[in-house]
Parts: sequence; structure tokens; C-alpha cells
Amino acid sequence: MKSILLASLCLVLGGSPLLALTLNAALPIAVAQTPTYSDLVISLERTACFGTCPIYQLTVYGDGRVTYEGRAFVSVQGRQTAQISPAQVQQLVQAVEAAQFFSLADQYTTDATDLPGAWTSVTLNGQSKRIWHYGATGHSGLDNAPRSLTELEQAIDTIANSQQWVAK
Repeated sequence: MKSILLASLCLVLGGSPLLALTLNAALPIAVAQTPTYSDLVISLERTACFGTCPIYQLTVYGDGRVTYEGRAFVSVQGRQTAQISPAQVQQLVQAVEAAQFFSLADQYTTDATDLPGAWTSVTLNGQSKRIWHYGATGHSGLDNAPRSLTELEQAIDTIANSQQWVAK
């Protein structure tokens, strides 16, 4: 469409369509590229509680591969794989950055017993960190982890669509 408009403009101004095409070819076109995350690995492991808390692990790789391993109290037990888009991978990286994951403590626990826990680990740009979050309930009375960690855990579940395997 731009070429046609430019060619028409050149003809009206006395130029040639060839000049218009040459000018158009010389114009740089800005293409927004999604960053690649070659070393990215984000993992979320939900652990047991006294009851029927889902027990599973999700791992998302920089190329969008998702692996799931359902262990107990989930709809699908065993290993499953899926794929998310580059834009969704970027959303996960943004969630990691928003949580300031690499500056969080290595563990958050509570004095209550029999609650679910979550291991969240991230490798990104040469940095790796793993955080233990016991009492990963999201209820402020029991959970002393920063809200940003809980939101990151939820983002991993949502973007990787764990509900397709976990929901009962």
C-alpha cells in the first residue's frame, strides 16, 4: 500500500514509479522483535498439604516449551507438554521482573502446619534463584511472603495454563 501511494505521488510530481519503488526499498522498516530468552527456565512446583492440595510441577523454557508433571490430586497425572507463544514468555519474564524475584529472600515460611508449599525457581540472563514458599495460600493471615511472589506463582500457573491438567 505504501509503495502504491509513493508511486502515485512520484507520478503526480513528475517522477517515475521506479524512483518511488527505489525510495521505498531504501526506507528502513522498524520491526518490533520479541526478545529471545535462550537460558530462561521458570519452574513452579506445588507441594502437598494435609488434604487434597494439587501436587505438580510446571517448567517453562525460553522457547515457549511447557512441561507438566502431575503427581497427586490433579486431573492429569504424569508428564504432559504444551507450547506458549513468545509474547507469553515475555509476559512471564515481565512478571519475574515485577516481582523483583532475584532480590527476594530464599524462603518464606509460617508457623502453621499442613499447608501447601511452592518452590519457584528462575534462571534468566545468567542468574539463578530458587525460593521456598511454605503456606502458599495467598491468605494474609497465614502467608507471610510478599504479594509479588504469590502473584508470580499465579502468573506462572495462568500463562502456562496449568488448569488444563490440574483442575478437577
